[in-house]
Amino acid sequence: MKGSDTVKDRLVQKLTGELGYGNAAAKTTAGDLLGSGYEDIRRAAELWVTSGTMTDIRCGGCSVRELVTGGRMTYPAALVYIDWLRTEPEKAAGALRAVM
Repeated sequence: MKGSDTVKDRLVQKLTGELGYGNAAAKTTAGDLLGSGYEDIRRAAELWVTSGTMTDIRCGGCSVRELVTGGRMTYPAALVYIDWLRTEPEKAAGALRAVM
């Protein structure tokens, strides 16, 4: 990667290259993560891009680790879900129940 790449550029590259996201979905996901109103979500996304480290964040009896290990979500999707669970707990929990 070029030295001038932003964290968002690097995140989009990681999403498309490693996880098979389409370009539009990768840009949306990167924007959602880096634009989150929660500092721990933003930091977790940045850490994942820079070092590959996955931070476990818990909310409402749910954790990023559980979502990823169960094979239900990619790490970035789990972070987006935790962000959604914090902002719209009833909708997010209902959506997760519907797909389980």
